Amino acid sequence: MFQVDARPFQAAADQANAKLNLAESQLSQAKAQVSASQAQVEQAIAQVAQDEAQVKRAEATQRQTELDVNRYTPLAYELSELLRAASPAKDATAATA
Repeated sequence: MFQVDARPFQAAADQANAKLNLAESQLSQAKAQVSASQAQVEQAIAQVAQDEAQVKRAEATQRQTELDVNRYTPLAYELSELLRAASPAKDATAATA
């Protein structure tokens, strides 16, 4: 009668279990990295949306400023002319007093 030594088979089984544990650990780590990457992508998308909104607001402010300049420049010119026209009369009144 002979007896089969189970130690080499047990060693192979232990090695296979260790490889499986390592592979599962690596898979878990990869999934964690994907989750982190997805969170970064979502954060970047939110930042882009916020930046786009700020650009639109700045464009609207710029358009409003241009409208104000176009609206008030002629008035400022007219007021300047009126003040200039009134100034010599004021000086003449002071000279005769």
